[in-house]
Amino acid sequence: MRRNSTRTKRLGSALLLVAFLLPVRVAFVKSFAIDEFLYAHWGWLVSQGQRVGVDFFVTHFPLIACLTSLPFRIVGSDPMAIFYDRLLMLPLFGLTCVAARAINSRISPAAGILTSIFLCLNAMLVVSITEIRPDSLAIALFLAASALLLRTEKIRYSRSFCGGVLLVLAVLSSEKVIVYSP
Repeated sequence: MRRNSTRTKRLGSALLLVAFLLPVRVAFVKSFAIDEFLYAHWGWLVSQGQRVGVDFFVTHFPLIACLTSLPFRIVGSDPMAIFYDRLLMLPLFGLTCVAARAINSRISPAAGILTSIFLCLNAMLVVSITEIRPDSLAIALFLAASALLLRTEKIRYSRSFCGGVLLVLAVLSSEKVIVYSP
C-alpha cells in the first residue's frame, strides 16, 4: 500500500511538472498588458530610492512595488527588467499550486495533485496570474498562509507565526484579501 502511494505521488509530481510548462510558456510569449508597465514603473521608482506613498502615489498596497523593484536593482534601468518582473510571477504561481495542493491533500492525495494540475491547465487563470499584478502575489501568499494554518497536527507556534506573517504580507499586496477572505 505504501509503495503504491509513493508511486502515485511521484506520478502526480511528474504530471504537475509537465503541466507547469504551460504557465512558463505563457510567461515567455504573452504580450504585456498596460497595467504591467505601471507596476514595473512603480518597481523602477522604488529601485531609484523613492518611497511608496511618500514620493509617488500608488493605487494598491505597496508590496508589489517592492517586489518588482528587485530586477531593477539587479540589472539597473534595463528595459528587460520588466520581463524579469514577469518571470518573478512564475515562482509565485508555483507557490499557489503547492499551497492549493497542500490544502486539498487533506481530502486525499489525489485531490491535492489534481488541484495543482488543473490550476496549471486553466488557461484563463494562467494568463492572468503570470502577469505582473498584485493579485498574483496576494493569491500565492494567502493560499500559503491558509495551507500553514489549516494543518491538523499539533499546533506549532512557529507554523502559526509564519502563517500570520504570510497573511499580513498578502494583505500588504492587495486590498482584495481583506474583502474576499473569510
